[in-house]
Amino acid sequence: MTVESSDYNYFLPSENRNVYAIFAQGDSSYQRNDDYGQFTATYTWKAYFDPVSGYIIGYDYTEHDTNPSAGFTYTEKLHITQASYPLQTARLLTLTSLQGC
Repeated sequence: MTVESSDYNYFLPSENRNVYAIFAQGDSSYQRNDDYGQFTATYTWKAYFDPVSGYIIGYDYTEHDTNPSAGFTYTEKLHITQASYPLQTARLLTLTSLQGC
């Protein structure tokens, strides 16, 4: 897993706003040969952490079987519904704010 951004604007549905987050992403693959069959699967995990506390505030996980004969895609999305600590509202970039760059 690699940190992609330390000041990512993450939309948190439970707060109905963007909050600052540390965004990290990792991907890989694995092979299985067991009672469920023989296949290769790939996965991507995107995680979002509160930059002040370090607690996870959300993640997106997607796994896909790359076997062409029979496959699957599994997706899991999670986000916190409330926090006992304040989350920093992320500033949305607008055309006006970019003109000063």
